[in-house]
Amino acid sequence: MDLAENLRNGNINQCSFGFSLDENGDEFRYDEKENIYKRTLNKIKEVVDISLVTYPAYKDSSVAPALRSLSKIKENEVEQRELEHRKRKLKLELELL
Repeated sequence: MDLAENLRNGNINQCSFGFSLDENGDEFRYDEKENIYKRTLNKIKEVVDISLVTYPAYKDSSVAPALRSLSKIKENEVEQRELEHRKRKLKLELELL
């Protein structure tokens, strides 16, 4: 519940992930314009962890899929409550007959 609330409030808004690479799965190059080294991933062998975080390793990540999942869960909960209500109502009607 804490995670869901932090997502809704925007406190947690990005992702980080752990992975392993195939042999020669990445390369590094120096970007003179930005004065930094950049890493390019070419062959990800396996994703082993996905975490929703405030400070990600890769800034282009997003928690949008997690927010969509939370919305779907909420919809399912409402549907379940409505179904239970309908069942109780039908059961009472049967008892009255």
